[in-house]
Amino acid sequence: MCAFCATPITPAQPVAYALEQRPRGYDWYSDGVLVASATMQGATWTLRDAAGGPVVTLVHDDAAGAGRVTLVGPDSRRLGSITPHADNSESIGGSVATDPDGRLVMVLRTDGTQAAHVVDRSGDVVAVASWEDADASTDLLVTPHGAGQPLAMVFGLLLALEVKRRSP
Repeated sequence: MCAFCATPITPAQPVAYALEQRPRGYDWYSDGVLVASATMQGATWTLRDAAGGPVVTLVHDDAAGAGRVTLVGPDSRRLGSITPHADNSESIGGSVATDPDGRLVMVLRTDGTQAAHVVDRSGDVVAVASWEDADASTDLLVTPHGAGQPLAMVFGLLLALEVKRRSP
């Protein structure tokens, strides 16, 4: 119960999403309802909410090398970056997400060839993802702990993974 307004405080619940590839990009659904979309324009990916408003743009940072992308908010403010890393020789690799000051925020690690998980800097699981095969949609479960994390960064990490795993 909130001490200020007496509103019951309910604990965060996990949220399930399905990430589906479309001809123009990717769509995120929760309980069959579109919640976000990502489309590629030139060399950038723009993630939009269900109403079509921009949430974050992933811009390739050629100066940084190694496939790094910068996350830019709708107000042109730098939100952080995502840098790929090879987490083991049998997988498609993972990614490290940092804030604008370069501090670690989250890490995405693959679990073999059909799953991945995201942990925050404290080691708490933020999300888990899996897919049946290379052409299947990706199922994403954001944990109750993940509900307090920047969802734009979680979705950005997953988008970077999707693009990489589906590339020829």
